[in-house]
Amino acid sequence: MKICLVFVFGLLSFTASEPAELLIWDLNRPLSWDDFKKRTGPEELYKAFTYSGIQFEVKRQDSTVLIQVRPYFDPTQSWVHKDHLDDGLLAHEQIHFDLTALAAVEMDLRLEPYRVSLSEFIDLEYMEPVQEMYDSLFDALDQRQKLYDQQTVHGTDTLEQMKWQTEISMETIQLGLRHW
Repeated sequence: MKICLVFVFGLLSFTASEPAELLIWDLNRPLSWDDFKKRTGPEELYKAFTYSGIQFEVKRQDSTVLIQVRPYFDPTQSWVHKDHLDDGLLAHEQIHFDLTALAAVEMDLRLEPYRVSLSEFIDLEYMEPVQEMYDSLFDALDQRQKLYDQQTVHGTDTLEQMKWQTEISMETIQLGLRHW
């Protein structure tokens, strides 16, 4: 599993180009093996690889700063071993994507104080603390992803996997997270 955070900053109505294939997290649209565009063989160390991340964009909208955060899954960078297309492994990979979405919610909430006028954003030099917060959340997400793989033994410990699925489901419900 790999996470990637994308950070784009522009104050001249700059918009990041987005590959058409990215899937934005949605509770009603779980991952399927068809989303993993690459198939691998026995030379791979793991059975599957979820490439998910958080798009983070700061741009000018009229005289205010617009900050957008969106968790995504990149099908072109995600893969599964051709002999391991089972539901248990897919559920494990889904939790990796769900963890990314939960981190995006936290990021979005912590960015709220920085959604101010453009002049205030520039005058108070908000870009540096925004970048620091972003880096800190990236580190926390990376650690949680590693802990998840460690505790579930990459999804092979069924009991631990069920515990994580329950915990992540409860967090999703508590936050009212349904789609982005």
